[in-house]
Amino acid sequence: MPQVETARTLGASGREVVILVLLRSAMPAMFDTLRITLGWAWTYLVVAELVAANSGLGYAILKAQRFLQTDRISSASSSSA
Repeated sequence: MPQVETARTLGASGREVVILVLLRSAMPAMFDTLRITLGWAWTYLVVAELVAANSGLGYAILKAQRFLQTDRISSASSSSA
């Protein structure tokens, strides 16, 4: 990796290379992965509530769906986004 070689040439220690070069270059990918993972986690939470819950957002959506209360379905769905 050219950035590591450049940092070493400029006198960076091993710790400085890890913190200032490697960690900073990995941050965009880490935040992107975190963003995607949090989206999936929220989806799984709502699906779990749809399947086996007596309260919560998924339960409210399912209950409103049973009684054809589309205004509540859309309001509950938009509050989750």
